[in-house]
Amino acid sequence: MQHVIKKNGFSETGTIDLTAAGLPGTKDFAYERLTVNANPAHVVATATVK
Repeated sequence: MQHVIKKNGFSETGTIDLTAAGLPGTKDFAYERLTVNANPAHVVATATVK
């Protein structure tokens, strides 16, 4: 599945710990996709969790 996501223009930004969602010890991948219409003024600084 990660191959399909990356092939469609998304890039991996880190991992997410799903303990707060009731799944202790479970990690998931975080992805983002930047588009041409992205306005730098709207981009908020985010922390990458690894």
